[in-house]
Amino acid sequence: MRARELDYDRPDVDALCRLIERRKPVKAPQSASQPLRALVCLIADWQLGKAGEANGGTPETIQRICQALDLIPARIRELKRAGRPVESVYLVGLGDLVEQCSGHYPGQTFNVDLDRREQLRLARRLILRAVDNIIGLTPRTILAAVPGNHGENRLNGKAFTRTTDNDDLAVVEQVAEILAANPDRYESCTTVLATGNNLVLDIAGIPVAFAHGHKAGASGHPAAKLENWWKGQVMGRQPIADADILITGHYHHFICSETTGRTFIQAPAMDGGSAWWTDMSGQNSPAGMLTLGIGTGYGPRGWGDLHIHSA
Repeated sequence: MRARELDYDRPDVDALCRLIERRKPVKAPQSASQPLRALVCLIADWQLGKAGEANGGTPETIQRICQALDLIPARIRELKRAGRPVESVYLVGLGDLVEQCSGHYPGQTFNVDLDRREQLRLARRLILRAVDNIIGLTPRTILAAVPGNHGENRLNGKAFTRTTDNDDLAVVEQVAEILAANPDRYESCTTVLATGNNLVLDIAGIPVAFAHGHKAGASGHPAAKLENWWKGQVMGRQPIADADILITGHYHHFICSETTGRTFIQAPAMDGGSAWWTDMSGQNSPAGMLTLGIGTGYGPRGWGDLHIHSA
């Protein structure tokens, strides 16, 4: 059927062009109350103790992490100047903060440059540095964590104890004890640890789920695996069923997907990369720390101001 035979009036393109030319910029709506916004900083896959690969070993990883953490205050000020101030900052550990020393993949014993105690010591210092960088810049600071697979206590390659008996939770718990012992400085900081594999937080009015991501299965594209896993959690009425946003680590590269009608975000890693993965697939992902704004002040999606602090 030709266009002129359709039974509706065709738009006047000339009139629409004039409308575009004459339209005045819309001013941002004024709200009687301050929109709720928080800055979420994702501490993902540091794998401290992994020996030198394409991007170096632990010393180079430390440099990347410190550089990214030191940029958080500038990001907070930048958002304030842009008219989108945040009322709180969430530092969320997504797991695999340490490499561990054995039991996670063949040859791991020969691919570490620090023992477990040394790895945990560095992780504590870095997390405390992150808190010190931002404490007092906003009314509230929240330190949170979920367990990853490299944090598991394993025997013969298998986890043999509870899900929460995990170094990724233990190291944040240790930092929390340091903060609690110094209330004059850290009174505005609270800590939340997962009581299972996942954690759901109300962040500035938006329910957000966090998980490491390793429970989604071994094969398939990460986005498809995590979204299918999330659907299963919804069908099973698990705690993360009501989350509007799911954020994970584990897969070491950035993904943002809205194919499910909700938002799935995969955070990049800060480790030195994986020569094994590059040899097998030809792929590699640049290191970086993901930060994003979350809250009702970001409209129907509930998030915005996404930024990767590249190292």
